[in-house]
Amino acid sequence: MTLKQLQQLVATIIAAPVDAGVVKQPIHALVNALEQESGVSSQADMNTSHGTYTEHGVAISPVQAARCSLEPLRTQVFMQGVAAAINDKVHDDKVVHILYAGTGPFATLLLPYLACHPELPVRVTLLDIHQENIEAVKKLVARWHIGHLINEYVVADATCWQPDAQRRFDIVISETMTALLRREPQVWIFKNLVRYLQAQGVLIPQVVSLRAWLERAKERVLIDEYFRLDKAAAQRLARDDITDIRGELVIPAQHQSDDHFTLTTDIQVYNHCVLSEGQSSLTVPFSVPPQATCLFAGAHVPFHYANPRQADFIFDFPHDKRLAAHTLPSINDCADLGLIFIKRAFAQCLWAKQNQQPRSLSPRDWQGELFLTQALGIPLDIWFAHLFNAPDLASFESQLLQCCPALLCPQQVMEMNRQLLAKLHRQNE
Repeated sequence: MTLKQLQQLVATIIAAPVDAGVVKQPIHALVNALEQESGVSSQADMNTSHGTYTEHGVAISPVQAARCSLEPLRTQVFMQGVAAAINDKVHDDKVVHILYAGTGPFATLLLPYLACHPELPVRVTLLDIHQENIEAVKKLVARWHIGHLINEYVVADATCWQPDAQRRFDIVISETMTALLRREPQVWIFKNLVRYLQAQGVLIPQVVSLRAWLERAKERVLIDEYFRLDKAAAQRLARDDITDIRGELVIPAQHQSDDHFTLTTDIQVYNHCVLSEGQSSLTVPFSVPPQATCLFAGAHVPFHYANPRQADFIFDFPHDKRLAAHTLPSINDCADLGLIFIKRAFAQCLWAKQNQQPRSLSPRDWQGELFLTQALGIPLDIWFAHLFNAPDLASFESQLLQCCPALLCPQQVMEMNRQLLAKLHRQNE
C-alpha cells in the first residue's frame, strides 16, 4: 500500500460516521496493510502466538491483539479519539509527548495517523510486553518513514514500568481491556502510568463506566455505576486508595423475582468519541439469571476487584456457597450438537455468572474457547453475547446453529472436534 492510499484510508476511517457497515471495509483494508508491512497476521494459528500472564492480568498474544484491530467500530472510535486528543494538544509549537502502552503488533490507534501527519510536533514512546510486537511496530515506523517521531521503544510490563526521572507525558494511550475490565490489566496500567502524566495530561480512554442493572423484558432499572475508571480514579489507585475498587450495591425496591442482574460497559475514548453497548466486544453486556443470584429488594451485594492472574470484579451474591465444590464437565462431554467443549464452556459461564470458580478449571479453557470460535467462524463478541445471555444450553446451541449451519453435518462436527483436540494437545505440549 502506498502512503497516499494509506492517507486516504485513514482519512476515511476518521471522518466516517460511527457505522460498522460504512467502516468495515476500510478497517479490514487497513489491517491487511498492517499485516503485510509488519509480518504479523491476524489469521495465524493461535498456537504460534502466546499471551503473557502478569501479576495484574493477561497481556494477550500478538495474534490476538492483531485480531482485535479487525473490530470495525472499536478501531474506528479509538482512532478518532486519539486523533482528536492529539489535535487538541498540538498548539504553540509545543512538543506533545505521547506514551502508547500495549501497542500490539500494529500500534493501530496511533501509527497510521502519524504516518499521514509526519509533520506533527509529537514524540512517542511505544511500549509493549512482547518483543515480537515491538519488532513489528519498528517495521511499520521504518516503512512509513516516521522514525523522527519516535522517542523510544520499550519492552516491559506496563503495570510496573518506570520512565526516566522527570519524564512526563501529555497523552497516555492504553487499550488493554475486555468488557467489564476483565482479564486484562487496563486498571493497573492506568494506576501505574497516571503518575507520569502531565497535570493537564489525558488518559485514553478517558472514562470506562461499569454499571449494574435489573433487567426484565424491554426494561432496565439502574442499580448503580459501580466503577468508573478515569484519571481521578487512577490517581487515587496510584496513592493506594482502593475505595473505588470495592463497595456494595443495594438492590432497589423495584426488584422483581424474574429480574436478571446485568452489567454493562460504556467507554468514552475522548470527548465525543464513545463506544456504547453492543458496538464492540468491549461493550457486550453480561447478564446473570435470577436463579444464580437469589436477589431481593433491599439486598446488599458486596463487590471487589480481584487479580487472580486475571482481573475481575467479584460480586458476593446471596447464593448457595456449596456450589463452589462442583466441577465442570470434561472437554469431551457433548450436548445435542455433538460438539466437544460446548457443554464445558456454557457451564463455565454459569459459574462465572455466580462469581465462583470450579475446581476443575484449566488454563486451557480460554484457549479452547478461542479455538472453538475460530472453527465455527464466530467473532468473539458474538460468541460471548450468546454465551452470557442464553438462558440454557439448548438455547445457546440453537444460537450457534444459526451462526454456523455446518453444525447440522455430523461429519463436519467430527472434523471440528478432531481439530480442536489437536490444537489443545499442541497447546499443552
